[in-house]
Amino acid sequence: MKDLLFMLADLWMIFAGFYYGWQFIRRYGNYLLGLEWMVVATSGSNFLLWALLSGDEDNPLYNIAYFFDAFSRSVGITLILVLGLMAVTHRYKPPVVVDVAAFALAAGAGLYLQQFRGPELHIGPATFYVVVNALTTLFLASFSWRLWKIGARGHAAVTALATAAAATIAITYDFFPLPGTTSTGRSSTRPRWPPGDSRCACTSSPTACCTTTTRRRVPDPP
Repeated sequence: MKDLLFMLADLWMIFAGFYYGWQFIRRYGNYLLGLEWMVVATSGSNFLLWALLSGDEDNPLYNIAYFFDAFSRSVGITLILVLGLMAVTHRYKPPVVVDVAAFALAAGAGLYLQQFRGPELHIGPATFYVVVNALTTLFLASFSWRLWKIGARGHAAVTALATAAAATIAITYDFFPLPGTTSTGRSSTRPRWPPGDSRCACTSSPTACCTTTTRRRVPDPP
C-alpha cells in the first residue's frame, strides 16, 4: 500500500509539474517557474522509470535521479523559485540572461553535489541544503503573509503548510533520517540473495539465504 501511494503521489507530481509549468510559461511568460516545474516533473518521471524498470544502483537513471535531486534542492526550489515568485511580489521581470544564468548555476550545482551520496552524512552539502532552504522559507513566509493580507487566506494557509513541510523535510532528510528506512521510506532490509552472491553481505550455509540491513540512501523527487 505504501508503494502504491508513493507511485500515485509521484504521478500527480509529474502531471502537476508539466501542466502547471506550461501554464506559467504560456499564460504568464514566467520561464523561471515554468521550467523549474517541468524539471521537477522530469525528475519524477525519471525516478518512476528507474523504480519500475530495475531499481538497480547501476542503472544510469539512478545517477540522473541524484542530479535532479541536487539541482532542485540547491538552486531550483530555492533561488529559481524566489526569482520566479518575485514577478508577483515585486513585479520583477528578469532579463533572459538571468533566466539562463540561474538554470546554468542549478545545472552546475546539480552536477557537483550529486556525488555526495551514500549512508554517511556529508556535513558540508547537508548544511548548504538546510541554509538555502531556510532562506527560501523566510521568503515564502513573507509571501504567505502577503496572500493573507489581500484576502487569499486559503492560498496563504496552503502555502504556509507546504513551506513548513518542506522545511521539516530539508532538516530531517540528511541530519535526522527516520530509523529503519531509506530516504524513500521503505524498509532498509534488502532483498534476500543466495549465499555467495556478491550482493549478499553475510556467509551462510549452501541452502540458506541471508539479508543485509545497511541503510541505503535513494534520491527522492522535489
